[in-house]
Amino acid sequence: MNTTLKIGDTLYRPIFDRRTSAFLRIETVTVNSIGKKYFTTEEYHDRTKFEIETLKHINKDFSQNNIQLYKSIEEIELGEQKKSLKKEIDLFFFDYKSSTLSLEQLREIKKIINK
Repeated sequence: MNTTLKIGDTLYRPIFDRRTSAFLRIETVTVNSIGKKYFTTEEYHDRTKFEIETLKHINKDFSQNNIQLYKSIEEIELGEQKKSLKKEIDLFFFDYKSSTLSLEQLREIKKIINK
């Protein structure tokens, strides 16, 4: 991950519903200070330190308070698309619909998976 950060940079945080994990919105945060390993933002108090390398805040006591930041909205959108496609594919193969696939279609899927 490109970790060049400057004070004043804008980063993005996806907000999810804690009950359903549904994507709700994107918050913006601003880099406030930068150290050797960690940085802080204006939106979170100074005790909330984010790792420069991963853009993550890990709360060892409460995992639901872990925070992942991103450098662009596109990164978040691509992650959400990936999650949505994976869910659709999982449902397809879990459901009876997958039994309607021909042998040739199954072979093509296997080729894609093995790439």
